[in-house]
Amino acid sequence: TRGGDDRLIVNAVLGGIGFAVDALIPLSAAMTSIVAAYHEWGLLSQLETTHAVNFALSFVLVSLASYFFHRASHRWPWLWRLHRIHHSDVSLDVTTGFRHHPLERFAALGWFTAAAIGLGLDPAAVILYGALALLLAVPQHANLALGSRAEKALRWLLVTPGLHHVHHSADQAQTDSNYGDVLSIWDRVFNTLRTPTLEERRGMRIGLGDSHDRVANELGAQLLSPFRK
Repeated sequence: TRGGDDRLIVNAVLGGIGFAVDALIPLSAAMTSIVAAYHEWGLLSQLETTHAVNFALSFVLVSLASYFFHRASHRWPWLWRLHRIHHSDVSLDVTTGFRHHPLERFAALGWFTAAAIGLGLDPAAVILYGALALLLAVPQHANLALGSRAEKALRWLLVTPGLHHVHHSADQAQTDSNYGDVLSIWDRVFNTLRTPTLEERRGMRIGLGDSHDRVANELGAQLLSPFRK
């Protein structure tokens, strides 16, 4: 593991700050969904469907919204400045999943509450998806590898550790792939899926490169990073 205790301190502090906001995202989106349903706002409010169909459609749509927010975080410079703190970690383990700049979490909060209103999402589906995303973030960032059969079988539906590890590669072509957090379907649909072999993963460098790696384990530098080019 590169970075030692300093790295763990940075991840713990950023994770502690962001955890409360992470919990607010599905709850706030669910609350705005309730308001949207009451006023019959949003796409799904205009459809005459059963509750089960509405729930399923909402789950799929919040997954799509998550995919686009993550992809935008790599494409739009101002969002990337926030998101790159997550990618600047020089090693990969469960603590990486909680390493996010606080301002990124607030940007996500605004995105998902807007999506909840515009799409008329089912509140229960929003909460379930948020819970699954937080739960899956642990094995996705863990320093582990599933058996090849399990990896290949699960990644048809879910984002596995193998799929997400390549997303943390220092190679930009690999970093700009595998944007899903729960479902892998959108990476397949939009041709952003990469499926590395176990051997490729073992030789993969984690981080963003020398200039970022030098300050990856400095808390102050990470908090100020969005304000620097």
